[in-house]
Amino acid sequence: HERLKEIKFHTTTAAPTFEVSSIVEFASESELREGEADALAWNGDWLAVCDGEGHVAGWWSLVNAVDAAERMLAWLDGSVLNDLSRDGRMILITEAGEGGRSNQSIYVRGTDGSSATMIGEGTGRALSPDGQWALATAPTVPRKLVLVPTGPGAPRTLEFEGITGGAAGFFFPDGKRLLLVDTLPGQLPRAFIGSVEGGSVRPFAPPELKVPELFGVPISPDGRFAALTEVKFSVPRWSF
Repeated sequence: HERLKEIKFHTTTAAPTFEVSSIVEFASESELREGEADALAWNGDWLAVCDGEGHVAGWWSLVNAVDAAERMLAWLDGSVLNDLSRDGRMILITEAGEGGRSNQSIYVRGTDGSSATMIGEGTGRALSPDGQWALATAPTVPRKLVLVPTGPGAPRTLEFEGITGGAAGFFFPDGKRLLLVDTLPGQLPRAFIGSVEGGSVRPFAPPELKVPELFGVPISPDGRFAALTEVKFSVPRWSF
């Protein structure tokens, strides 16, 4: 973020739980949030945090990096925060509780507190850089990756060679490529790069590396690097 130089985290237990302690703006240090929190996403003026396992129960919020204002933006009874748009104006939510019904429901909601809009069923994964599309896993058999419009339009099914519909996915900053992490039966997780049009993929990293759970978009703003963690370590070890 152009106004911020650094964000500090420190572990409070042996488990990979972090405390958002402070954020450094230019030469001064100011406190944003105290207490145990998981850093889920960082975009624009907002830091998305949740307490303990609150990202499942809906006990998460957005904290403004400028004035430290906190907003509770969970929608129904089981809001899972999937992503925060790059301009900080919209979040992607999966409703995994009773309110999401048997197939779960995918919503987008403005960070201004406006009402959420249901855009599909399944599991939300990521928002495109322009905020016009959401990558999601459709509740089909077998599962499929789809691009769901956040406004008017029809969903697009993505078919990748050697990638299942249960893969985790993230958009590169150019909006044309996806970082996909999949675990095939009997194999270790592996990261791949594919097009938003589907088709063939290429390995991005050796096996045993996955997207860290306590991370937002694991791709650098210039699209040159990605942060992955080794499966065998309970506390993340980063690889670039």
